[in-house]
Amino acid sequence: GKQMRIYTRRMKNGDTAVAVFNMTDAALDGEFPLAGESYIRDLWRKRELGVSDRIAYSIAPHCAAVYRVRGM
Repeated sequence: GKQMRIYTRRMKNGDTAVAVFNMTDAALDGEFPLAGESYIRDLWRKRELGVSDRIAYSIAPHCAAVYRVRGM
């Protein structure tokens, strides 16, 4: 079965919204690469994550994380 789902959508201002859904009964930790160096904000935790070429995540079972990415 699928462990996680990732959805992206280009926003009107050119940023990209990235939603990561944990479909399992266990916490998921990991990271996935971006197209290049990007400014990342965790929208649900209301936290600036800075500039990186990847998004690191830690998502509780059956939960999600949503990020805003600029420069992707």
